[in-house]
Amino acid sequence: MKLGILGRTGLLLGTAKHLSAKGYKISFVWTCKPEKFYTIKNEDFKKFAKKNNSIFLTGINLKKNLNLIKDTNVDLCVSVNWINILPLWFLNYFKYGILNAHLGDLPRYKGNACPNWAILNFEKKIALTIHKMSSKLDSGPIISKKYLKINKNTYISEIYKWSEKNAPSLFKKSIELIKKKKF
Repeated sequence: MKLGILGRTGLLLGTAKHLSAKGYKISFVWTCKPEKFYTIKNEDFKKFAKKNNSIFLTGINLKKNLNLIKDTNVDLCVSVNWINILPLWFLNYFKYGILNAHLGDLPRYKGNACPNWAILNFEKKIALTIHKMSSKLDSGPIISKKYLKINKNTYISEIYKWSEKNAPSLFKKSIELIKKKKF
């Protein structure tokens, strides 16, 4: 199965490295402007793309960049923290769509700062959710989830560290479920 990488953050780059190491062909790496506080920048994605002989793209012009990757025959994209909601025509371009990692127990926690809200709401656990993207915010079929027990003393940094550790294998599991159509 040929994959495309779409998004930003160290969680996505770690996932891309994991999937590549597990034998998945990464046909393109597409990122956009990182937040100022991100430790992973566009240059890091560019180095990964070069090492994997992948096409490297930046920016949010979907039609322009899609034209540059149209011959890659990518089956599925893996996404984390894309800058905006993607339109349905783009999501449907790829045979199996686009999988997204969301650090919140969907469908209950959507949007940004879900881990913060989970702590403030005294939740007992938080989910790392892999779902197939739809044209609505943090919606679409849920493929897999993994939970972390939390309490009032849990630091947000612990949750992010846990998600970076667990997202790569959860994405791999989700890709396998998609291939087998068992989700």
